[in-house]
Amino acid sequence: MATPTSPNPGIIYALSSSVHNLYGFPANPNTISSFGVNGLPITGSTNVQIFPGFFPDSLPTMRTHHYSADVQYDLGHQFVASLGYQGIVANNIFFHENPLAVPATSGFAFNPQIGGGDYWGVSGHGNYNAMLAELKHQFSQQFMIDTQFTWSKCMDTSSGPYFCNPTIRH
Repeated sequence: MATPTSPNPGIIYALSSSVHNLYGFPANPNTISSFGVNGLPITGSTNVQIFPGFFPDSLPTMRTHHYSADVQYDLGHQFVASLGYQGIVANNIFFHENPLAVPATSGFAFNPQIGGGDYWGVSGHGNYNAMLAELKHQFSQQFMIDTQFTWSKCMDTSSGPYFCNPTIRH
């Protein structure tokens, strides 16, 4: 078992056949050398779990649209009120999920060699909407008071929690 003070016992260290040959190192017999019909390794260390990572073959550019509007009104007696709106819509955001999540919820049995995995896609999206209210009062040339209030909501599909265990049902 590997510890912070001992090297990984699954790695076998050896010298290169030539100091001038980068590829002169012998193969590690504990590494995976062949695959079965299902594409999973069939040789190598028996206590190895596989955590595959998947990426789509094409990644569209993330798009973000910002928009805002603001109105001000002079209330008289050095009072100015303003009311505004801000919004953001984002598409094609990186989205992380465990590729075992859908099979787990459907009740499919897992291959014991697959311990999880990562699927990164660009199916994420999000939005932000906010109302901005402000009231200013000028008392003199040296003193002014300004109060602001923001009421907002932000929702997206790309925030955590990451690395959840899909077999645990909440």
